[in-house]
Amino acid sequence: MRRTLIALAVASLLAAGCGGGSDQPAADDVTTVPQTDSAELDAAEQSDGDGDVIDELDGLIDCAMINDPGAQAPLFSIQIIAQIASQSQVDLIKSDLLAFDGPGLTAFLEGIKPLGGRDIPPFGDPADEIEFYLKATELATAIVAVEGPVPQEMFDELAAHNGDVQEFIMRQTSIAAAIDQACP
Repeated sequence: MRRTLIALAVASLLAAGCGGGSDQPAADDVTTVPQTDSAELDAAEQSDGDGDVIDELDGLIDCAMINDPGAQAPLFSIQIIAQIASQSQVDLIKSDLLAFDGPGLTAFLEGIKPLGGRDIPPFGDPADEIEFYLKATELATAIVAVEGPVPQEMFDELAAHNGDVQEFIMRQTSIAAAIDQACP
């Protein structure tokens, strides 16, 4: 699932570089994420005593779903959530000029919750990041669902939750590393 990590990294760099007039660094200023070697990725696997390796996620993660590009499409909604800051962005989403799939992203994140509890050096445990993105998706979905002008308080709540755009995007690394480990 290295292509997922690469796709998320590329999308992250694109989103970070599209920050408009912000004080975010340009894409070429962003530090690359170190690769994890296979020994570190295999740390969460166990032997059954006969020399066969058993992954504790066997049966808990639907790798066919995760590896399906159609199922991965809602992940791009993370980049959209990072940019929702005004009515004009909401209007673009509602006019289908920006693709935001809150229910699809929620379903995907719920489907990978079993990845939580796996510390993947140097990325860490994705559990907190999955919950972080679920909350961001909930807030963004509520904003998009508003008929008429969105109250500024809703944008403020989303911005307070999301924090810095680049950090918001880069929180995906532990999730991508866990997916890569569970569904190679």
